[in-house]
This record gives sequence, structure tokens and C-alpha cells, in this order.
Amino acid sequence: MIKFLGPNKTQVAPIAAGTQVTGFSSAYFLFGDVTGGQSNVGYNRTISFSTDSESTRNANTGPRISQGAGGFSSTNIYHINGYQGGLVTVKNKILAASDTQSAPTISFTVERRGSTINLPHYTKSRIYFMGGYSDSLGQYRSDTTYITTASDTATNTTAIPAARHVSEGLYESNNAYVIGGFNSSGAHTNTIYKYVMTSDTASTLSATDSVSNSQGYAFSNSLWGYRANGANVTSASNIKLTFSTETRSTGSNSPEGSLQLFQGVCSATATVGYVWTGYRNFTLNRAYHKLTFSTETWSNNSYTTADTNSGWINGNSGA
Repeated sequence: MIKFLGPNKTQVAPIAAGTQVTGFSSAYFLFGDVTGGQSNVGYNRTISFSTDSESTRNANTGPRISQGAGGFSSTNIYHINGYQGGLVTVKNKILAASDTQSAPTISFTVERRGSTINLPHYTKSRIYFMGGYSDSLGQYRSDTTYITTASDTATNTTAIPAARHVSEGLYESNNAYVIGGFNSSGAHTNTIYKYVMTSDTASTLSATDSVSNSQGYAFSNSLWGYRANGANVTSASNIKLTFSTETRSTGSNSPEGSLQLFQGVCSATATVGYVWTGYRNFTLNRAYHKLTFSTETWSNNSYTTADTNSGWINGNSGA
């Protein structure tokens, strides 16, 4: 493994088709738990990229809390499954322009929650769900299922090499990278799996995460991706995966020293990666951190600590 001496401060990430960019003017986050005690909510919220301001949008079909999965097409945001005293298998689809909602019938061969966070996308025509946990079978899963967004149909394809639950996902153009997550014994892991979406083939990278982890944040541009924070790490443990060499290096530290931030949501534009809400050192808070890709520097736009009781968790449905 090649070790890089910190982030490259001069390389500007290009705007390209392989980036994790919806094209929407806001980030959309759905469902969650506002107390940490399974106080389920059915609303969704947005963050305006231009103003960094939050707003609450229309309610969704029924409340649910963590471990749903999210994705997007060119026009719609998808929220798949979730948890509310057991697995919720409802699939919600929201037209971003108008908040118009529907619940298409999309049946997975094995219904599960906690698929890879953030989900990889293949030119927005497919949304991939890798791994997860099946409540009906009581199993951690390695299944890979994709939804074809033009027809809202689900297809089973090649599994990842081993079961993973609430792992993080990076992607560029045709390749997805699944980082960490819980294994079949319920332990955190540091493996990185590669999934080639053009051929539906899976493999294990020689590179690994610097820590064993799950429920962190992940976002990408066309050159590299970040795994930021997580349930088993602090803000000083971020990693960067360079796609061209498939090597790991140390990423820039997130804001707020020694912070453990996990089970929130994340998004990206062509220039900035966003980390929002979740458990901040096991206290609910609407954290809001931004990584500027061109300089690999973070800014802390977090809400004040007075908002602690207004925080929420959701791991994860965002776009």
C-alpha cells in the first residue's frame, strides 16, 4: 500500500459524470428518529446548497427510523425500506421538483435494511443496494440488488465477497467501493470491496480502512472519495481513497476535535461534500460539516448546541 503524505492541496477535482451529484439545488434527507428512542418521524428535510439553510418539506408515507437506503435518478429521490419496530419494506419515490410522492411496488428477493451508505449510482439509471440485514431471516447479507429507475424494477446480481451491514460506499463512474460495516458476527470491519457496475463483478481490494468502522459518511468526486467519521472512529481518522491507484491515504480531519459523528446523512455537489446530522458523541445534534474538494479543507456550519434536542438520526436516506 502506498502512503500519501497528506492531501493534495493543489489538485482541483473535475466536474465529471462519475461524481456523486444529483443536479438538484438542495440535499434531500428522509425520515429519521428525533430522540434516539425510536421516536419515528415521517417528514423529510432539505439543505439549500446556495444558502446553507434548512427547511422541512412534505410528510412521507408513514414514519420510520434508521437504516433505510436512498438513491436518486435525474428527477426522483428514492427511499427504500427502513426500521420501525421491525423491517419496513415500503419504497417511496419523490419527484424533487414538486414533492409529489408515490410508493411503487419494487420487490427485493431478500428484503433488508442497512445497505451500503452512501449508495453508488450508475449514471442515475440504476441504484445499487449492497449488503444489509434481513430481519425475517435474522441474517447479515451480502446480496447486491439494483433498481432500474426507468421501470422501478429490482434485479438481483453478483453479491459482494462477504456480508456487510451499514457500510459506507464510494463510487466513480463504473466502480463502487464498499468500506467497512458489520460482518456476519456483528463486528466492525475495515475491508474495502470493489464492485464493477458495468460487468457486475466484485472483488476485495488490498487496501483497507485505517480503522474498523460502520455508519460513517462517504462522498466522492471523479478522482477520489472520503470515508469521514463513523460509529467507531473520531474526526481524526478520515481516509481518502484515490480511484486511479486504489490506494488509501490519510484524509483531512473533520471539524471539532475528537468528535465521533455517525448515523447521519451525506451528500455532494460537484465541489463540496456534506456531512449532516446524526449522533455527535452519542448526543443527537444537527451537525453540518462541509469539505471543499479543491482544497480538501473543512468548514463547520453546525447548528448551535442549543439545537441538541432537535437533532435526528437516519442511517441513511439522502440525495
